Amino acid sequence: MASTWDVDAALLAKLQADAQLVAIATDGIWFGETKATALKWVQVTQIDHGDEQMFETVAYETVLYQIVAIIQNTSAVPAINAGVRIHAVLTGLTRTTFTPANYVLMEVRRTTRIRYNERDKSNADLIWQHDGAQYELLLAPTG
Repeated sequence: MASTWDVDAALLAKLQADAQLVAIATDGIWFGETKATALKWVQVTQIDHGDEQMFETVAYETVLYQIVAIIQNTSAVPAINAGVRIHAVLTGLTRTTFTPANYVLMEVRRTTRIRYNERDKSNADLIWQHDGAQYELLLAPTG
């Protein structure tokens, strides 16, 4: 039975397998929240999902992810470098390299780029850099 939990797990594994991204995001690559003391991490969030019906069954599913590096630094360069790696990983996915259980990848699209910084709420001298994007994955369920 097809479940987008399998897609979530496969995507997280691909990001966590990228040595360059892991070297930048030293506090990890997480689905949702990370530990409170983290200073350099990548946050993966599934923000939307839809089914496209055909002949009374699901022909394909669309899953929208937001994947953002969050790094405490006055320089934007580390976050930008992480965003570049995120984009390389996502655009490098193919139906042969990305194989979540019970799905076949049809397409990956970047829909929105994300880049901003924000002052820390408890210490205005600290700056959090954010860089990444929203990516839409189109997948055909196989089981």
